Amino acid sequence: MSRPAGSVQQARAGNPSQLDVAVTLRSLTKLPWLRGERQLRVGIERLPDSGSSPLVAPKRRSSRTVTIRAGQAAFTLTDVYLHQAFRLTLTAP
Repeated sequence: MSRPAGSVQQARAGNPSQLDVAVTLRSLTKLPWLRGERQLRVGIERLPDSGSSPLVAPKRRSSRTVTIRAGQAAFTLTDVYLHQAFRLTLTAP
């Protein structure tokens, strides 16, 4: 069984409802626009809890440059609550 291109691993933090989430993006060399790149820009947006109402717009949380090594990039999302959802946008630096 092959590994998915992206995976998320969770680890408990001090607050039982809050986590630091380790994100590893694999197989980045399969993306033609990233071949040969040593860095990746990751935009992180939180999807607000809107209940049953339509989503108005994600809220920008941060943006960071991540190093690519052996076709992988890893970073940690800190202080994530169990009910939160995020959108990651990947771009060349």
